Amino acid sequence: MAHARLLSLSRAEQCSILRDYMTAATAKDCSVMIALRPLSGSPTSGGSGGDSRGGDAHGSLEVGHQSFEYKVSVADLDLKPLEKVEEHRQMDQDILRAASKQRERQLLSA
Repeated sequence: MAHARLLSLSRAEQCSILRDYMTAATAKDCSVMIALRPLSGSPTSGGSGGDSRGGDAHGSLEVGHQSFEYKVSVADLDLKPLEKVEEHRQMDQDILRAASKQRERQLLSA
């Protein structure tokens, strides 16, 4: 049913759906790393010394009376191959099925 609906769309709409799906698959598989370092009077504070790799976000923030230097990096942003779309779709279906069964069990045991 979903396949027939997809085929009824224009080529531009099909490409947009595929691009959105591949973007989501890439984001789902990436890693986000956050590093915090205490500033202002902390024994570990010192010079900036951060690296300048492209794509990293960095700055400082204050939480309560403590200041921190932060750095956020994202890894594994490689696009997934189109050949893997069916494999990803099947895995998503398996996850949804397992989550539904788990939720059903929780509701029955409540």
